[in-house]
Amino acid sequence: MRRTRSPPWFDQVVALCAGAGFTPNIRHKVRHMLTIATLVAQNFGVALVPASVQVVQLPNLVSRPLARPGKPSELHGIWRSDEQSPAVLALLAALSASATAASAPRTRKPRARAAS
Repeated sequence: MRRTRSPPWFDQVVALCAGAGFTPNIRHKVRHMLTIATLVAQNFGVALVPASVQVVQLPNLVSRPLARPGKPSELHGIWRSDEQSPAVLALLAALSASATAASAPRTRKPRARAAS
């Protein structure tokens, strides 16, 4: 991916590589994840991709999580303002509930004290 398309993603990938002790030699700049997976499967290199790409099944393609993952990516949903589809409305309700749960403040459980 070109840095101009997503500077935060590009910078995160470069930082992850630097943290692992190397500088990436970026030879191919493509933006479609299936194209990236195909290039890797055809021995054109390796890639850091979102976890969702692990469902791609190609000969010689292996997916592994990073030992030290980067920051989570921010996703946004879009839909029609007059949406009436029950499936879409159910998805929106589930996403809303998930976002509410994720943004709720986390409380710390008090530690049990050792008897003196």
